[in-house]
Parts: sequence; C-alpha cells; structure tokens
Amino acid sequence: MSHDAIFPTSPNWYLSGVTDLSLRGDCFAFGAKNSVHLLNVSTRRVIGQLVGHKDRVTGVCFSKNGGLGDLLFSCSADRSVRQWNVDTHACLSMHNNIHKSDVLALSSSPLVAGIVASSDKEGRLVVWKTSTDEKASFVPLPQTGACSLGCAPFRNASGEGGVVAVGYMNGVVALVDMVSGQIIQKLSGHSDEIQALSWYSNRHAHYLASGSKDKTIRIWMFDMQGQFRKVFRTLQLPKPPANMSDQQKGRVWLTVTWAQRPDMEAHQLDHAPPENTDMDGDAGTDDDTLFLISSSHAGELLHWKVDPKQHTCKKFAANVHSRSIFNIHHMFSLPSGSGGSSSSSSSLASMGERVITISMDRLIVMWDVNTMKPVWRIPGLGGFVYSLDSSTNDPSRVAIACGDKTIRLWNPLSRSDPYESVQIWKGIQSKVTMICCHPSVDGVIAYGLEDGRVGLAHVPTLSTVTFQGGHKGTVYEVGWCTRKPSLVPPCVVSPLDADRAVAVPVDQDTSDAQGTPPPESPALESPTSDKSRKRSEPPSRGGKARSGKRQAASGINAPSTGGLYMYSCGEGIILEWPPDDSDSTGKNINIHIQERNPEYVATVQGASKRKFPSRTEFAWQPVNDALYGKYNDLWREATGTDEDIMPLLAVGNADGTIEIFSARFLLLGRFHDHRKLINRLRWNGSSDASSCLLLASGSEDTTARVYDMSILLDKLIRQAPAQNNANSDAGKEKGEPTGTEMGGGTSTLGSLSGSTECVQVLRGHSKPVSSLAWSPHVPHLLLTGSFDETALVFDVRTGQPLHTILGHDGRIFTVMWSPIHPDSVFTAGEDQAVRMWDLKKAPYRETKPQKTGKERPKKEDDKGKGKGKDTEQTHGTPTKEAPKDETLAE
Repeated sequence: MSHDAIFPTSPNWYLSGVTDLSLRGDCFAFGAKNSVHLLNVSTRRVIGQLVGHKDRVTGVCFSKNGGLGDLLFSCSADRSVRQWNVDTHACLSMHNNIHKSDVLALSSSPLVAGIVASSDKEGRLVVWKTSTDEKASFVPLPQTGACSLGCAPFRNASGEGGVVAVGYMNGVVALVDMVSGQIIQKLSGHSDEIQALSWYSNRHAHYLASGSKDKTIRIWMFDMQGQFRKVFRTLQLPKPPANMSDQQKGRVWLTVTWAQRPDMEAHQLDHAPPENTDMDGDAGTDDDTLFLISSSHAGELLHWKVDPKQHTCKKFAANVHSRSIFNIHHMFSLPSGSGGSSSSSSSLASMGERVITISMDRLIVMWDVNTMKPVWRIPGLGGFVYSLDSSTNDPSRVAIACGDKTIRLWNPLSRSDPYESVQIWKGIQSKVTMICCHPSVDGVIAYGLEDGRVGLAHVPTLSTVTFQGGHKGTVYEVGWCTRKPSLVPPCVVSPLDADRAVAVPVDQDTSDAQGTPPPESPALESPTSDKSRKRSEPPSRGGKARSGKRQAASGINAPSTGGLYMYSCGEGIILEWPPDDSDSTGKNINIHIQERNPEYVATVQGASKRKFPSRTEFAWQPVNDALYGKYNDLWREATGTDEDIMPLLAVGNADGTIEIFSARFLLLGRFHDHRKLINRLRWNGSSDASSCLLLASGSEDTTARVYDMSILLDKLIRQAPAQNNANSDAGKEKGEPTGTEMGGGTSTLGSLSGSTECVQVLRGHSKPVSSLAWSPHVPHLLLTGSFDETALVFDVRTGQPLHTILGHDGRIFTVMWSPIHPDSVFTAGEDQAVRMWDLKKAPYRETKPQKTGKERPKKEDDKGKGKGKDTEQTHGTPTKEAPKDETLAE
C-alpha cells in the first residue's frame, strides 16, 4: 500500500555508501533505519520503500550495468545482502549466512551484470554473482575492517573477472581480484580510515579518488589496462573555522565524488590510449583537468579543480548543511542526441549539473553546481515519532513530537514544497514524547519529555518554555482542561474535619517547590527499564513529581495559555499546572481526588498496598457548550448544588481500570473491562448528540472499547436525589456535613462498578493498541494504531473494521485524522516517518497475527544512527515506558 505523502526519516549516518543515484539519474535511494527509501529526483516525492532488513541498512547501490538498470542492492548490519527490483519493490534474492559481522559497504560491477561485492567489519569480502547465485568469500587483509568499496572500470589481468578497490579502517586502499581474492595492488599513504572511494575514467587513464579521516584526498592514477602509475595529487582540506572546538574538528567525515562533465569523445573510443601517451611522463594526461566535489568541516561542501601541477578549491553556499556531510552524488544531464538515453534526457535535461548530499543535520539537499547554491532541501526525522496533533486555528499543519528532541510543524498540502516545515528545538533537552495543541490560543503547544519535564512551545517565535518541575520519568500524555479555571479548584488540600481526614499516600509528592519531599515508600517497586518500550508488563508508576520553576529558553517568557489548566501524565501520576503562572509547580490530582472522595482509597485499594492506582493516561472532555449546559443544569437540579459536572475527566490506570471524574474531581464511575494497562483514551469531539459522549479506550490487551457516558450520566442524575437524601439523613445523625453541603455529594462508586456503559469492543489488532483518533467528519468512525504495525478504521456502531493501513516498518505509536480531508489519515511511529494515507485506497483486509514469541534483540548501531546513547532514532506512544531509543548528541 502506498502513502499519499510522507515526512521521511533521515538517511543513516557514518557510512560510505548508504545512498546512490540510478544510472538514469531519476531515482535517489537512501538507507534509513532498516529500509531503503526511493526518491523521485524530479518531483521530490518518496515513491517507494524496500522493506526486509532486520537491522540498520548500511549500504545501497544501483546496478552499474546499463542492462540491469532496474536492480538495486542493499546491505545491512543484519549481515545480509539483498537484490531488489526497483519497480516492483520486491526482494529478488539475498544471502545472509556468509558475513559474520555487520556488512559496511557494497559496490556493483560496471562491467559484469549482476555482480556485487560487499565487505564487513572483520575485513571479509564477498563477491556475489546474482544470476547463478554463486558466492565467493575472501579476507584479503586480515585484522582490519573494510569500510568502503568501489568496483573498478577495468578487468583483472586474465580478463575473466573484475577488480574492486577496498578501503580499510587502517588507511590502506587495496585493489583486489574479484575472482581469486588476491591483492593486486596495495595503495599506502593514508594514515586513518578510508571514508570514500570513487572511480573516474577518461580517454587516457583511470583515476581513483579516496577520502580519509586523516583529512586528505588522494588521487591515484592507473593506465587503461589497470596498472597503477602514480599518485596524481594529494589534496589537504582547508583549515577549519576558528570557532570549531577540537572535538568538532576530530569528527570530520571526508567523502568525495567526481564532478566531470560527460566526455563524449571517450564514449566513442575503444578505450585505447593515444600512441604519444606516456603515463609516467609529462605528456598526454598532464593536460587533463579533473574536477571533484568533497565534504569538509562543519557541513562545508567544496568544489576542486585539479591540474597536474596545481589545484583550486571553491566553497558552495554556506549555512546550508550545519553538520558533517556523509555522501555526495554528482549528476549531469546529457543534451539530446549526445549519447544519453532519450528518456533520461527528456526528464532531466532541464536540471543541468547537480549534486545531491546527505548530512548529519538530517537534510537531503540538491545543489546547482553552476550557482553553487541549493535547489531544494528535504528534511528528515531523526527519532521515533511519538505524537501527532493539529491546531483548530491552523488545521493545514501537522505538529510532530519526535525523539530527536524537536517539534516539527509540517504542511503536507503545500503545492510548492511537499516538505514545507518548521522546526522547534531550542531549549528542548530530551526526546519529545507527547504534544497537544492549545484548543483556542493559536501557536501554543504543550509538550512532555522523556526526562519527565513538561513545557510550552510558541510557534510564532519558535521558542520554548520548559518547566523545571515535572515527573520522575517519561511523560505519556499532556492535555488541556477545556473549561474556565474557576471550575477547577486550586491545587491545595482543603482542611477537613479530623475524623474524616484521609492521609495522603506516601508514594505521592505533596511537597511544595521548596518543601521537603516525603520519604520513599518501601512498598513501591522502582520502575524497571524496558528497552523495547512495550507496555505488556508495565513497571510501577507511582513516581514523585519533580520540584522546580518554569524556565524559558533564551529568557523568553511563557506564552499565554488563555486561562486553561495544563495536565501531564507520567510515571504513575497526573500533574496539574496552573495557567499563566510561571512560578507555580505541578500538583498531583490525587490530592483533589482524595479530598472529594473520602472513601476512594479504601474502595480502590483492594489487596494492593497502593492507595491510588498507577495512572497511565487521561483525557479531558473537549469543549461542547450545548452539552455542558444541558448536563450541568440537570446535575445542579438533581443535586441541589451550584457545582458543574462537566467537563468530564477520564483517567486510565495500569490495572486496566478507567475512572470518570466530574469537573471538580468527584468520582462518577469506574470500569474494569480491560484487563491490561490503558494506553490511550480519546473523547469523541463531535457536536452530534448521539456521539459527543462517546469515550474510546485502547489497551495492552489488544482491544479498543467504546463507552457511552450518556448512560452513566443519566443513571447518576436519576440516582442523585435518593443518594442525597441518604447522605443527608446519615449526616444529620452524625452531625457531619451533608452531600449538598460538601458541594455535590460523595462518590457513588459502589453502585456504578458495572460496565453497561461499554457499548462496543473493537477487535482486529494482534498487539497492544497504542493510539486512537475519532474522525472529525464522520462521528462514528474511529482510527486505531497498534504495535502490530497496522492501523484500522472501525465503524463503532457495528464494531466492524472498514479500512486497513499497512506500510510501516515498525510499531505505530500515534495516529491522527486529517481535520481537512475526510478520507485522509496520518500514522507514525518506530520507523521514524509520518505518513498520510487516502482511505479510498485502503480497503479492509485481515492481517496475519505477528509472532508473539521472544524477538531477536536488536544490536546497537555503529556510530550515527545508533551507538549506545548516541542515537534515537526511536520511541512510541510513549508506551507508558518509553522505548530506550537514542538520539545522537553532538
């Protein structure tokens, strides 16, 4: 199934050949996480994804033989090499039992169709003849890794096979016979890792350019029979900028490619050297001028003009790439009738001379070589996508919470640029695990972080304010109370009569910002680390709140919240943040709950030593003035109070229970239909009378459920007079305040523990349901996302699935319905890409349940997208235990 639009993940880092350009120049392939993405160079659209590798893709190479232009090869840290059909996206063949360590590079032979060489960390070289599936394995240079490859444009001495240049981590470049595995020539001169190899041929000679971590480029010259002649030139990178640190200077990645214009005459010759050519003298090739393009310090791109006796270097436009460039590809459109294919000429002739680069700054950039300026840029995501949201004031933009410590705002409907976006990152020092756009104030976004803190982002200024107080661990949800602050009581414990006072549980923090936190409870288990971030066995989440004040990045004041309270959930508690008060700290809502519901602790405690369940999710009812007015009036009349019952607050817990509270935290109902942790709760925001009180829940038990809260409210209103009379009589006998005097009565939990309010059970997923989204256009449609890598659209009236969305290479963490187009939905998650789908192209089809056995643990990536805590490139709804993904920290 193909998507309508995509905000892609960025290419993998620190690899010599993780990208490639097709022979026709119309398709750019790049490895991103565990898959290969195909980009149409002319339209800038991602036109396909090759899925199959089980670990990070480390190399990509199109067939360099003109007769096999539709084939692509890829290698991976899963030790496999695959052959793909680019048009059908099908894997044609593979081998995965020869390399014994991570495969780092591969190269396709330009002379013999279907032959590809691959190398790995242990220095093993594998030559694969795909037409016969013959494979030969060699270790030409033991005890060092082979990190870059380049198949030569000439044959071996016998003429029966090819030659491949191998770049090693110790700085050696070796020319190896692809038939015998013997080293033909060892090229010494570099003192550190070879990071790029590139071949070029003209009428007189073959040239090999090598880029090394020692900050030099060497040009090696060979005659037309492949015999090494000399080192043509050695190029030293310019001095780094003065403001670079020693650490930054040491991280330079030196990649290089040839930038020669097509030599028409060379294509018409038999590649025989002119009679007067002396490869060791000053005639013949000494008159040639060579052009190269290379990376340099801090994202600089250099254009080299190299003569036999001198060279010049020019810099491309500055401030485009901000970090190391890893791969460079040069393309030049042949004029019509010059020997290029007619299809290639017609589609690309208008482009002229171009260069495509990828960088650590997660940008793919196309450059005009003549102007030395960028033509277009494609941003990429560098971490798991945990949350999506859209603003009611600007529904064209999708807000993205990403594990690369950024918030992106993407306009997928832009006609001029399909990747039009802005990025908010200043002041954010941890993975962004949840976002929620303000319901009425334009440009304000609440966010939660993996380190437990919460804050506000201001889109117009691209600034953030992160509160110093917060949770002890990952924030799983943030939201707004969509009612006037006067309806929400202050965050303090009201004085209660001594005989009715309920002690605050020791596992919750009631201290003030400067107060002393209560002692740790010995009954509580410490949260355990779950690297896969699965909620199947949720750890204890009775964490304490942090103490502290709000801090603005760069001294910027906090944006106005329009008088609304903000709430956040993480590590077992829900915190309330007062509006427009930069000196306030979050307070645990369990304080409100125990004040309003004195019998609550005894009711829910059961056999557990916890006095409150571990909170995993919450959802405030969205604004609906007509609904609020109707039920608030009925509630006041039934209870004889001035208290509003709406908006309702739904709270999900780790034991699978869902609790419903009034606007002032009176417990109205408690349901225990799910048997595992609640991942997500979503109210239906429709104005439709039959749908506006529907609440959807998604759980670790693989099901979603729909509750009709009109049943609960009608029951409460009918029972309120009788309950009030009973409370009044009991109060008069004991001299206690009556329910009316207490402001709306006490909880009726005992009579409301049934689940008649659950009107639908939605089944279809084989793994936990991680995300939910109601359609804003058709009130009975619900979108669900799951760890089984699929999303489903249900008709909640019948419980039947209508659409199946397939295409993610990893768990889905978040889903969103387009606020503009009724048939468009968004999904995102572990594969680090946001996709927009057209439901008309996604009919329902049943998917096979995925294996639930023990999964093979993923290995840590090398360097870039993955080494220890150096990469993200992960996350999830925050599945109540955030995946331990990594983001490269410069």
